[in-house]
Amino acid sequence: MASLEKFSTGSINARGSAALARTAKAAGVPRFLFSSSCSIYGRAEDRPLGEQDALNQVSVYADSKITAEEGIAPLADANFSPGDLRNATAFGHSPMPRIELAANNLLGSV
Repeated sequence: MASLEKFSTGSINARGSAALARTAKAAGVPRFLFSSSCSIYGRAEDRPLGEQDALNQVSVYADSKITAEEGIAPLADANFSPGDLRNATAFGHSPMPRIELAANNLLGSV
């Protein structure tokens, strides 16, 4: 994403992750699991989301994860198999309510 380049943290995260995947591939690593984030889907309004759903990132962090996934996926071939782990952020301090986090959406909907 072009807007990602404005933010050094986001661009460093995205470029660094793709560089790590390229290094792993060059070293002969057959399987690369990238620690992405479910934050790339944004806020789930009224239903559970799946991998086929549209991306709706609401933060530079999520932008960096999408950009990294987009940089890593083309490296796949017969000898290198990357995968994305779209982990949830289950806890942690934040100065504002984190409505975009999957765990908070689950808790808020019960």
